[in-house]
Parts: sequence; C-alpha cells; structure tokens
Amino acid sequence: MGDRANIVIPQYPNIDEAPTGLIYLYTHWGGTDLPRTLQAALAKRWRWDDEPYLVRIIFDTMSVGDEGGETGYGISTYLGDNEHPLLVVDCTRQMVWTAEAEAPMAPRFDRTWSFDEYCTLPFDAGDDPWQALTKTG
Repeated sequence: MGDRANIVIPQYPNIDEAPTGLIYLYTHWGGTDLPRTLQAALAKRWRWDDEPYLVRIIFDTMSVGDEGGETGYGISTYLGDNEHPLLVVDCTRQMVWTAEAEAPMAPRFDRTWSFDEYCTLPFDAGDDPWQALTKTG
C-alpha cells in the first residue's frame, strides 16, 4: 500500500549527446500530489541551470516534514516502485514532461513544458494534478 511516484532527472555530460544516466527521486506516499510538489520546487526559480543543486532543491521540497526519516523517500539510479507516470525534469534543456516507465525520454502525448510553463500550470485545489497534466497535453 502506498502512493508511489518518481521524478526522473536525465544526466547529460554534454548537451549534444544522449543522457548517460538517470536519477530517480522516489516518494512512497506523495505520488498523487507529486506534480504540485515539483511545481513548488521549480516555482522557487532557484538554480534552474545548475543540475546538482536543482536535484537537491526538488528532493528537499518532496521530503519537507520528513527530513531525516528512515522511509518515505529515496534516490536511485533505477526505477523502483511506481504507480504514476514518471515526471521527467530535464535540467539541461529546462523542460518537464510525463513519460511511461519503459521510455522515460519519450514524452507522453508528445507534450513538454518549459520550466516557466510548468510553474504556471493550473493545478486547482482538490483536483487530481495528473489529470491536469493530461488535459494540457
């Protein structure tokens, strides 16, 4: 039982090449609200062009209130448990998209958002933010 979801960050050693790896930020209980959580992290507009810092800022936003806890959140180079589409955060291109677990680099519905666009998505209170992502695609 849980509400598992992941944010995925592709790792680019060179912008002109394919990513060499992926970092997965995992939440065990916050999957339904993860699109809003990502929006809150990006809305700070901190370090958008500095991948290591932005990854930490996103993870810090995900784990607010559970700092130092033993369970609930994780960081990995592979996908563990998951119940939602992946939220992909491409720091190099400053883009966000949803993807299926089998193809994280292929945006669902061929829809991507710039970081600026993602910050303004209308996640209305009480609504399922995953549905909002589908509607805007």
